[in-house]
Amino acid sequence: FKVNNFLSRNSITRRKKSKYFSHGVKLLMVIMIATCVVRIFQFSLDHWLNAISDEAILQKHYSKGFKMPKTVEQKAAFQKNSTVNNRTKHKDLLPGEYSTGPDGSKIVLPFWKSIETRTKHSRKLISLGLLGTGSRYVAGYFHCGGVATSHSTCRTGWRDSAFNCGACVEDNVRNGTQPFQNCGTYDMWGQLGYLEVSMNERNATTRKAVKGTVTPDLHIPQPEYIEQLVKIANVSFVLTQRYSATVWATSIMDNYALHQSFVNSDIPDLPRGKGINIEELVGFYRAYKAKVISIVGKKNLIILNTDKHNIAKVMRKRFGIKEKCWGSKIEDGKHVYKNESQEKFSISSGGTRMSLPFDSSNPSPPVLKLPTPVISLGFPKTATTSIFHYFHCGKFPSSHYRCANKLSSKKAGRFRCGDCVQNNIAIGNPIFKSCGSFDVWAEINSSNIYDKVPTIFLPQVEHLDAIHKNYPEATFVLTKRDPEKWISSVMNWNELHQIFINTNITGLPAGSGKTSDELRKFFKGHMKRVRKFVRRHPSHTLIEVDIDDENVGNILEDAFGIDAKCWSQSNVGSYHVGAGVNDISFSDIVKKLVSM
Repeated sequence: FKVNNFLSRNSITRRKKSKYFSHGVKLLMVIMIATCVVRIFQFSLDHWLNAISDEAILQKHYSKGFKMPKTVEQKAAFQKNSTVNNRTKHKDLLPGEYSTGPDGSKIVLPFWKSIETRTKHSRKLISLGLLGTGSRYVAGYFHCGGVATSHSTCRTGWRDSAFNCGACVEDNVRNGTQPFQNCGTYDMWGQLGYLEVSMNERNATTRKAVKGTVTPDLHIPQPEYIEQLVKIANVSFVLTQRYSATVWATSIMDNYALHQSFVNSDIPDLPRGKGINIEELVGFYRAYKAKVISIVGKKNLIILNTDKHNIAKVMRKRFGIKEKCWGSKIEDGKHVYKNESQEKFSISSGGTRMSLPFDSSNPSPPVLKLPTPVISLGFPKTATTSIFHYFHCGKFPSSHYRCANKLSSKKAGRFRCGDCVQNNIAIGNPIFKSCGSFDVWAEINSSNIYDKVPTIFLPQVEHLDAIHKNYPEATFVLTKRDPEKWISSVMNWNELHQIFINTNITGLPAGSGKTSDELRKFFKGHMKRVRKFVRRHPSHTLIEVDIDDENVGNILEDAFGIDAKCWSQSNVGSYHVGAGVNDISFSDIVKKLVSM
C-alpha cells in the first residue's frame, strides 16, 4: 500500500510539472508571436511614414507635380531610377544622402540612414568646438558611420553651391529665424567656424597692415550665438577639446595661417590684435569652454577629448559607430584617413598651387643628389623663379615667395613665405615650421610694399645663423648674374629700388643704395658673405648658379640629377611685390618644355 501510494503521489507531481511546462511553452510562444506582430506593425508604420516623408522631399526636390509610384511596375521603375548610386551618377542626390567637407566638396554617404537608426544617439548633433580641436575627425567619424554631416560648409541640395554653415547661422539669427533654416539637411553639424577671404592682412609679429594680399578672416559664431543655438529643440551639443588649453594654443601657433587668422579677426573674448602669444590664446580657450558648459549645461553637452588614446573606443560606446571610423575626415570630395599621406604640391609666387601626382604611370623622382631642404639665397631679380620652375619640373615640391600647408584651389590658406619665416624667428620656432612641406625654397624674402615706408625682409642676409641652426645640412643655391644687369633690373622695376633704399639691411643701411656703386658693393658683398659662411659651416653644400651662363642647365643637372631641359629663364622683367604678379602657370612650363 505504501509503495502504491508513493508511486501515485510521484505520478501526480510529474503530471503537474508537465502541465506547468506546457503552459510555459505556450506563454513563451504567445510572447514571441506578439513581439513579431509588434515589430511588423512598427516596420510597416515606419515604412509608411518614410514614404510620406520621401514623397514630400521628392515633391520639393523635383517638382510640385511629382507623385509616388503606385503599381508594381511604377515602383520597380522608380526604384531603378532613384537609387542613391544612380542619383550619384546623375549628380542628383537628395538632401540627407551626402556630407560636405570644409572645402565645399560633397561626398555620398557609405550607407544612408538617419542618426536615430545608425547610432545610439536619438538627437541631431551640433559641434561647438573651436577650430584646431579635432572637429574634422569627429565629422569624418559620423560620415563614416552613415550619418549626413557637414564640416564648415553646407549645401541645400546636391547641385547647389556650397556656402559657409556658420555664415548661414549668423544671417538667420540676425533675421530672427531658426538658426539652421535653409542651411542644408544634416544630422551632424561638425564645425560652424569658418574662414572668409579678406583683402586685409596684419602681420602677427610686426602688427603692420599689408593691403592687397589675401588672408582669411576667422568667424566663430558659436561664442556669439550660443544662447540662440541652445534653444533649438531635440538637439544635443558636442564640445571637442584638446588634452589641455596649452596643447591647443601651441597647435594654433604652430599653424602660421590659422594663427594669423585668430590674431587678425574680431572674435568674442578675443578682440582683433589679441592672441599673439600663448597666454592670450590659453585664456580665450578656457573662457570659451567655461561659457559653453555654463550655458548649455552638462546634461545636454557631450565633451570629447580628441587627444585621448582611447577616443575611438569612447566614441563607439557613446554612439555605436565602429572604432575604425575614428581618424577619418571629409576632404576634397573624398573620405580619407588620418594616416594617409598628404598630396605633394608646389606653389608659385602668384599663389597657384600645382599638384605633383605620383602613380604607376607617373612615378616619383629619385632622391636628389644633395640634401634637402634646398634653399635659394639669391636676391630678387636673380632668376629665383627659374630655380622654382626647374625643381617643380623635376617633380620636387617647391615654393616661390608664396607658401601653403595644403593643396587647394582656394585663395585662403596661402601666405608669403617670408612672413611665416619672420614670425617663426620672432617666437623661436624653426624658420620653416608650419610654412609648408617643401623640398625647395626658391625665394624666402617678402616685401611690405603697403606700409607707409615700404621695406623688404631678407632672411638670406640677416638670418643665416638661424637657417644653419635649424637645417645644418641644407643645400644652398646662390643665384647670381652680372652686377650691372642686376642693378639695371632693380632700378627699372617700379618701387623695388626704393624698397632697398628704405630698408636697413646688413651691408646696405637705410638710406643707402641710391647709386649704382652702393648697390654693386652690396650685391658683391652678399656673394662673399655667403661663401664665407659655407666655409665656416662645411656641413652645407653651396651651388652657385650664374644665370648668364649658357650651361647652367647642365650644371644643375650634374649637381641635383634633374634633367637640364627643366631649366629656362622665367619671369623676366617682373617682380612679385605684394600680390605676386606675372605668375607663370604650369601649362606655360609644359609649353616651354615641349618647345625645347
